[in-house]
Amino acid sequence: MIVVRDDGRVLFVRRAKSPGKGKLGMPGGFVNFGESAENATRRETREEVGIELDDVRFFCSYINRYPYKGLTYLTLDLFFVARPRSNKARALEDVRSVCWLKPAEVRASGLAFTSMRKAWRRWLRERCAVRSD
Repeated sequence: MIVVRDDGRVLFVRRAKSPGKGKLGMPGGFVNFGESAENATRRETREEVGIELDDVRFFCSYINRYPYKGLTYLTLDLFFVARPRSNKARALEDVRSVCWLKPAEVRASGLAFTSMRKAWRRWLRERCAVRSD
C-alpha cells in the first residue's frame, strides 16, 4: 500500500521480521484464499498499522523474489494507492515502527524489496508528472 495523507506524507513501516528485517517497507502482505486483492490490502494495513483506508485503487504490479525459511518464492506484488481515514498509525503485527515521510525523504534503495523500489520510483515519476501539468 502506498498510503498518502492529505499533506502529501506517505506511510512507511520499519519491518520487524525477515525478509527485509529493519528496512523500510509499505504496509502489505499476502492475500488469503477467497479474498480480493483490495480487501487484502485493507486487512493487512489494519493488521500492521491499525488504520482504515479510503479511495483504494490499483496502481501497478511487479514480480518479486521473497526469501523465506530457506526457500525463495516468486510472487506477484500488487500495489495500491489509498488515503488513510486516520493519521494515527501504530506499529502492530510484524512492524517495528511506523513513520509518515515526505516523498523526498525516502530513497528507493532503502526499501525492503525490489518490487517496492520499482513501485516507489514509478509512483514518484507519475506524481511529479501530474504536478507539472
